[in-house]
Amino acid sequence: MSMSDAERFHPETIGQWRDWLAAHHTQREGVWLVLWRRESGQPVLDDAEAGIEHPVLTERLDADATARKAWDTLSPSRQKFHLTQIAMAKQEATKLSRVEAIVTQLGG
Repeated sequence: MSMSDAERFHPETIGQWRDWLAAHHTQREGVWLVLWRRESGQPVLDDAEAGIEHPVLTERLDADATARKAWDTLSPSRQKFHLTQIAMAKQEATKLSRVEAIVTQLGG
């Protein structure tokens, strides 16, 4: 399946998105996440709120309930800060070490 054929999912709430992920994360190769633009006047989920995280971070958080709960209580700006720290790393090993540092910092 190519990504152009992937399902499109447009959650209105973070709960709908999390429910979809819980039900489909092992069954899908990919999904197009459809979000409203701020200018639309519709309720908007931003990247941090929608949980668009570095895949390794997501995997680590999902494996550690304490770290996941702590991550979910962070403000969107704080989540974005951590995600930016991962994204700015040029080498994969550095990205992985930053993920581990974040998870450790969160109590995992």
